[in-house]
Amino acid sequence: TKDYAGWDLSELTNDRPFPAAADPNYPQLRFIFLYAVLLTLLLLLLIGWYSSRNQSHPLLNFRFLFFQAAIGLAYMTAEGLFMNIYQKEFISPSLAFICTLTPLLASSAVGGKILDKIRKPWTIVALVTISFTFHWLLMFPLADFLTLGPRSIVIITLISMSGFLMGYFFPFGLTLAKEKGLGANVGYYFACNCVAGAFAVVFSYFMSVQLGFSAVFFISIFLYMIAVIFFFKLTDS
Repeated sequence: TKDYAGWDLSELTNDRPFPAAADPNYPQLRFIFLYAVLLTLLLLLLIGWYSSRNQSHPLLNFRFLFFQAAIGLAYMTAEGLFMNIYQKEFISPSLAFICTLTPLLASSAVGGKILDKIRKPWTIVALVTISFTFHWLLMFPLADFLTLGPRSIVIITLISMSGFLMGYFFPFGLTLAKEKGLGANVGYYFACNCVAGAFAVVFSYFMSVQLGFSAVFFISIFLYMIAVIFFFKLTDS
């Protein structure tokens, strides 16, 4: 039966705990992902075309669009990953959603406000990487030696630390756009970030099933690095 259906019956682990989708080649999963990719690209192209009309600096505008898309994808990929990995710790999916999303968004707002004047994005990415490393190191054994109360405190603290740092990029990108004379396009950059973030929900789950949680941590960091490269392009323009 395994050979006929092509199922992956390997042991489930904390890195890939998906018994309902243990087959990475599950056709519906691939179809949904491909559909989301095409729809996202279409929307981003429309935003790019519409925002570049009568634009005296179309290349600079494109860089801002790409910057916001990259950080939106990176942020929401990490958010989806946190909800996935900590669902095992909180047991309840709804509790995992609340205890992940609330501190992440609140700390991101605080971080965006406090870190707004800092112009050292590589430093922020390095700190984000360190915070992600704590998640990666501590997510697996938490349930073994902590009860739900202390476990929740540790998880919420880690999420808040990551959110505080991740919140730096989005508002700073909008502020930089205004400084470069593209304040009229801020709405388009916001929309671009939202579209990429919506796609990240599917992207995060799909990549977790295909590659595992550990790989998605590296993917999210890589996306932030790509965004920072464009950050320097923006500041040099």
